[in-house]
Amino acid sequence: MAPMATPDIPIFAELTPDELTAVTALAEEVEFPAGYPLMIEGIPATEMAVVISGSVVVRKGNETVAQLGPGEVIGEIALLSRRRRTASVVTAEDSTLWVLEADGFDQVLADHPSVGPKVLRVVAERLADLEERS
Repeated sequence: MAPMATPDIPIFAELTPDELTAVTALAEEVEFPAGYPLMIEGIPATEMAVVISGSVVVRKGNETVAQLGPGEVIGEIALLSRRRRTASVVTAEDSTLWVLEADGFDQVLADHPSVGPKVLRVVAERLADLEERS
């Protein structure tokens, strides 16, 4: 089932209403129990997700590097670059996420070419912020 409402999601902030509708139409809203392994470090990326409710913990090896909550995106960098996951992500509590599979994201980019540069700009800003903090 596609998501019905749109939370404040920075990665999609620059999208037009039509572009956002295209993205959310292909996303699936999924509920996960606490402790569920959403993404595993070293595994090829096949999806990205947006936290709608609850929270997730991001780990590199045995070290927790972030805890993310509603509106935050996970897995987008590995998905966009088609690389292996650089971290593992586990739900910290019962959580609801929008999951967008790689094929769905590719479909949005094919149907709405203007989405790609907008999303990449936001991802590039996130990467620059991360680099400044480290």
